[in-house]
Amino acid sequence: MCMQRSILPFLLALCLLAGSQLVGCGTGDSAGTSRAQSDIGAPPILLRDPSPGQLAAYINVTIGGYERTTRETTRVGLSFSSNGRLVQFTGHERLMCNGTAVPLQNQVASFQVAQAPTSTLEGRPFNCTYSAGGISATLMLTIPSAPVIRSPQDFAQAKYPHYL
Repeated sequence: MCMQRSILPFLLALCLLAGSQLVGCGTGDSAGTSRAQSDIGAPPILLRDPSPGQLAAYINVTIGGYERTTRETTRVGLSFSSNGRLVQFTGHERLMCNGTAVPLQNQVASFQVAQAPTSTLEGRPFNCTYSAGGISATLMLTIPSAPVIRSPQDFAQAKYPHYL
């Protein structure tokens, strides 16, 4: 498993196993989704009922944000790619994340699958099950706890700002 960290908005790009295919870390966007470098700018690949082994899955957990309204929020994004390109599903594929159906048909497979107060998600299991053509695969992870930043505190000012 790889992890990417930035100070704010505490982006934790979690790379998971999809079927038997290990995927790498990507870059995050503001919607809480993850994309590999080769996906940027490339049109999605159209797939009808691909088996889980044909797909790479990227799960992205964003804890907090720059704005006061998002600091206590966690977002979970999920993207599917095939051969380095984002997928657009065109068949009868299904995705369930923590018991909630996520619509897949005729849209690019880069979704925000959860958004909630961090206190309700951190430390809890999260799973998504993808199904197509009678075959399914489940991605499972535990949502990490938010890091605690003790210094500097909100609205802190440097004692000697002319040295900054």
